[in-house]
Amino acid sequence: MPLSFAHFSDLHLGRRDLGREHALMRGLVDHALEAGAGHLLFGGDLVDHGNLRDARALRDHLAARG
Repeated sequence: MPLSFAHFSDLHLGRRDLGREHALMRGLVDHALEAGAGHLLFGGDLVDHGNLRDARALRDHLAARG
């Protein structure tokens, strides 16, 4: 069985309008999973300025998606 990955790099969450960024991030994750990605790979800078609030938002959304 082939493996399918969605690769995200340098999201830099926390640079701009937080609500809009989190909505876009959720949309990217949802789209990748709905398109059949079996695995999500995050590389580079996930958050900007070491902001744990933004990293937690991504973690919580991934947990909700299973």
